[in-house]
Amino acid sequence: MIDEELKQLLLDYQEIFSTDAGKRVLADLATRFDGRIIPQGMPDCTGFELGKREAFLYIVDKVNADPDQQVQENMTDDLDRNN
Repeated sequence: MIDEELKQLLLDYQEIFSTDAGKRVLADLATRFDGRIIPQGMPDCTGFELGKREAFLYIVDKVNADPDQQVQENMTDDLDRNN
């Protein structure tokens, strides 16, 4: 992803979830998908629940990210992959 696109995407997540409606939606997602209840002895269900949790954590990560720092880390990662 181009650095400016990444930065804008992070700003979009932050703008959306900083509104009252966005905060309510994020709180609802937290109650449904935070992964606190993982079924024991049911590997298929466990994987499914962990997948939901991962999607929720992805959103939270984007909401809490520092766009400039993320762009810098993205550039560093690109340099590491090319060397």
